[in-house]
Order: sequence, then structure tokens, then C-alpha cells
Amino acid sequence: MSTDKVKMTLGWPEPRKVKDIWSFPRFANFYLPKNFPWNFSNACCNALNTLKKASTMAPVLYHWEPD
Repeated sequence: MSTDKVKMTLGWPEPRKVKDIWSFPRFANFYLPKNFPWNFSNACCNALNTLKKASTMAPVLYHWEPD
């Protein structure tokens, strides 16, 4: 990855609205290698379970309010 792209990634702005939150994963997905080997390790499984648990607890669970 070029130096400019690294700087842009590290300087990614804090999201201000829901649409902004989705822009970074789309950006990151563009740079994933196409032949990246799949390795869903125990650490990955633990991270996924932590994320799933966190997404089902307050303050994440609240009604969406449009910008």
C-alpha cells in the first residue's frame, strides 16, 4: 500500500452519521487481497463472539433516529 493510502487510512475521520460508519469497511474491503487465505482461528472466533455480544447490549440497542 502506498504511503499516501496509509496516511489516508490512519487519518480517517471520526464518523458523524450512520452513512459515515459504513464508508470505512467498504474502503477497507477494496484493499483486501483477492487470494487471501481463510484462517478463522480461535482468536477470530473470540473476537466475533465479543462483537456479537456487544451488539446486543446497551447502548447499542436503541431506536434509529434519522440525521
